[in-house]
Amino acid sequence: MMCGVAGFLDYSGKLDESTLRRMTASLNHRGPDGRGQLTIESGHATIGLGHTRLSILDLSDFGRQPMQFGPFTIVFNGEIYNFRELRDELIKCGHLFSTECDTEVILHAFAEWGIACLQRFIGMFAFALHDASTRRIYFARDRAGVKPLYVYLGKKFWLFGSELKALRACPEFRAELSLPDLHAFFRHGHVPDDRCIYQDCRKIDAGTYWVVDLERNTHREVRWWDQTRLYEQSRTTASFEEASDELEHLLNSACAYRMVSDVSVGVFLSGGYDSTAVAAILQSQSAQPIKTFTIGFASGNDEAPFARATADRLGTDHHELYCSPKEAMDVVADLPQVYDEPFADSSGIPTLLVSRLARASVKVAISADGGDELFCGYRSYVSTARRGRQLSRIPGQLRPPLGKMIGAARSVYPRCGHAMRHKLDALAHGMSTNQALMSQRIHGNARLMPRTMVDQLFPGAFDRREDFVDRDWPGDTHPVEAAMGLDYQSYLKDD
Repeated sequence: MMCGVAGFLDYSGKLDESTLRRMTASLNHRGPDGRGQLTIESGHATIGLGHTRLSILDLSDFGRQPMQFGPFTIVFNGEIYNFRELRDELIKCGHLFSTECDTEVILHAFAEWGIACLQRFIGMFAFALHDASTRRIYFARDRAGVKPLYVYLGKKFWLFGSELKALRACPEFRAELSLPDLHAFFRHGHVPDDRCIYQDCRKIDAGTYWVVDLERNTHREVRWWDQTRLYEQSRTTASFEEASDELEHLLNSACAYRMVSDVSVGVFLSGGYDSTAVAAILQSQSAQPIKTFTIGFASGNDEAPFARATADRLGTDHHELYCSPKEAMDVVADLPQVYDEPFADSSGIPTLLVSRLARASVKVAISADGGDELFCGYRSYVSTARRGRQLSRIPGQLRPPLGKMIGAARSVYPRCGHAMRHKLDALAHGMSTNQALMSQRIHGNARLMPRTMVDQLFPGAFDRREDFVDRDWPGDTHPVEAAMGLDYQSYLKDD
């Protein structure tokens, strides 16, 4: 989990240190190595900042949070992998450091470059940072959205936390289901993007920061990183061999960054290409056998033999646990407490089991999440490429009117024909002059529950927000790259 943050912005005078203690204590499982709380008067608000610590870097008390430097105070969850390079750069700018942790580097980076410091960070993070000099507080989340941050927007106070249970620990929090987002959960299998299962509650979206003016009680949201911008850059002219060498360098660098730790580190190993590549690179960089962990199942999809063969080949210190159907079912009762917000992916069961297995031996575990979205690993990309080629033959100016015609045909199709109506719905919505958007909409629709089935579960007029947020993708983006980009921005972080 790696630390937890919690707190409030209170304009009502109702929230106090006891509230902050309850909110922070709800996240003890994220940070068993220490707990800190601090309240600050700023503008017209009282700010509560809480933190539970999982010590990874600088295990001394100097790394405790909330941490302050000058007018800045932060609570931070995650890791800034390039903190040492940034620290050296800041020292050259005249900064002095008293710890060996990355949290202090964030504070000094903010003092030197302001919120633009986010562009310099390589890492996974979610933090709340208060600037007493401007009476503002910033909420920020990393590019890929690895680290979560929930915010409750009450009329007289805000709450925030790494998990929803921190918000529920506040007596003033109204835990009322958001019906449109419950509708979206059944549609997607998860609550998408910056939305949340509770009313008046949101997630800070990936690559986004919020800045709150505590004097005016206003806020604005800024997308500080957007994957779509990468596709506007000139494509490489490197040969296959040169590109392969560069990729190997990047993967080695990424793995080396993640091994910078003052505690033991392990790897979740499935035996697939992605986790095998990560384990192989990490083992090649280590003089000792790294610890690898796998969950096996007596029936069904059992990856343990592949993982065991991979571990034997690499020479890792391998740990595996076989799970019976009863043991897997017993875990289901724990899932609501662990995950807070519902999501309909059975991977939650083996992920929880392998995490428990690893926790007995290591404090940090590395997974290979993101490999499929970055390296075209899902089988669905093959069919997306085929559909993209077929639909690209339709002239761009004809697609919108054709989409309207298909939509009309969908509306008269028998209501019992869920599958056909679902396909027609995808085509009607997907017809766009922008090739990338067309590919994304049709690809994304394959993971959605048919709208007609959801409508039967939730009859009545609900908020029909778009299933996927359309970004300004360059129209010449390859259909498969567009589909991978959509999965990176939605499925990867939300499911």
